[in-house]
Amino acid sequence: MSMKFMMLRVLLLLTIYFAAFANPELKFKDDRKSLIKWDKLEAKDWLSYESWKEDLRFKESYPLWRDLAKMSGLREEMGRVIKCVGQCTLFRDLGENKVGYRSLIKENDDIETGVDSYLWLMLFDGTLIRMAPESSVSFKEINVLEKEVFFYLRANVGNMLLISRSEEELKMSKKRDTDAVFHPLPINRTNPIVFDKNVSLNEYLFEDDIRYRSRTKFINDLIKKNNKKVMRKSRFFIQSPLFSFEAYSPSFETYVSIGNDSYLKFRDEEQLGYSYKNETNPKVNLRGYANEEFEQLSKGTWYRFSFINRNYFIVEPNDVLLQNELMTKRINGIYYTREIFLERYGQVLFEKLDEVGYARAYGMRLWEEGELDNRIKFLWKHSRQIETTNLAIADRYRKQVLARVGRRDKDVLRKDFYTKAQESYYRAGAMENSRSYFPELNSEKLDLWKKLNGINTKIYPGIRESSQKGTSILDESTN
Repeated sequence: MSMKFMMLRVLLLLTIYFAAFANPELKFKDDRKSLIKWDKLEAKDWLSYESWKEDLRFKESYPLWRDLAKMSGLREEMGRVIKCVGQCTLFRDLGENKVGYRSLIKENDDIETGVDSYLWLMLFDGTLIRMAPESSVSFKEINVLEKEVFFYLRANVGNMLLISRSEEELKMSKKRDTDAVFHPLPINRTNPIVFDKNVSLNEYLFEDDIRYRSRTKFINDLIKKNNKKVMRKSRFFIQSPLFSFEAYSPSFETYVSIGNDSYLKFRDEEQLGYSYKNETNPKVNLRGYANEEFEQLSKGTWYRFSFINRNYFIVEPNDVLLQNELMTKRINGIYYTREIFLERYGQVLFEKLDEVGYARAYGMRLWEEGELDNRIKFLWKHSRQIETTNLAIADRYRKQVLARVGRRDKDVLRKDFYTKAQESYYRAGAMENSRSYFPELNSEKLDLWKKLNGINTKIYPGIRESSQKGTSILDESTN
């Protein structure tokens, strides 16, 4: 009797063990017990006997249907907004809302910027993306592997700049940031303010560039700290109407139009000021249903992709291209914010967990290399065929429809992309350098007195006469 009782006890323990550990159900963060999407459920389908039989047939033939349903409904987190200037709108499912500092970006989100609106955001690997006015970007996918992370984006229209994170330290800068339209930045210490305790009073009072040199030091300290945590390479698949490309750690700027030519430039080491150890040459594919060829484009060169003949040409940069590039020539404040964001929100890519660990901790699925290779093969073909069809439709119908209502496509290269940013840059320079002073007393001529009273620049006699003596005024004179 005792022997039979012991056998039953062993069988019961084995049953409990295998039920709990043999094939554990994959649980994702914030999982709901019910997989029914009530907000999208139609009453007709819910009450249909045929639909129920079809679902039951699938579930009986595929034992892992529950895991598949969970993974297909995942909206994995991709990044955070650093700052929006103006009006920036995020579209998710059928809803829309305004975004700003620290707004979360998930898979399948679309972001659009309004007139005179700009946006900087960071993906969780430290990649920076800048959107100019009247631009749109779709954030399609993020796929995490053991040794790399994959991002799939689509540039829909407008101007977009993407800068991958480098592990190199920044060069010491003595000049102010050029993207002043975002100033002041939301994190106070990323603005050019002196924090270094080793700065002497004499340096603080008489060296105008100490603010920028001190800030570069703090940025580099944070870069070195974050480098110890980074363990995955970044891989990108970028899609647009006239081209697609795939590469590790690319940095590029593009101008995209729905019914016109597009422009693309991969920034080189000279323009960026640093290099990437994991960077690869991008593989570029043009449009055409059967076009499986890849083009190799050089860095530091602007390319124009023709809407008419589906080809590309090297072009010399015009005033629009040059002026807009100037706006992102020095962005140390954005780099500083990026490193702070990476420390706060990049934890998902710093950890080495198994499939179950990632699902439970971050609600993300861990991919295998073979799966990603198959996914990228599909994207090459799918994006080429879809975009080729879209181009054919746009070429045949778009201009006719716009003509009927008296409208036309905007020029793909236009001053609207940088006008407000340029004004902010010049205004910031004027505020910093144009405070003139005409001394009345001998004591007021001393550099120390000027510093203590906020007089930052020297005045050269003979430029113009002042109507006010011994006061600070704005110098609005021009050469």
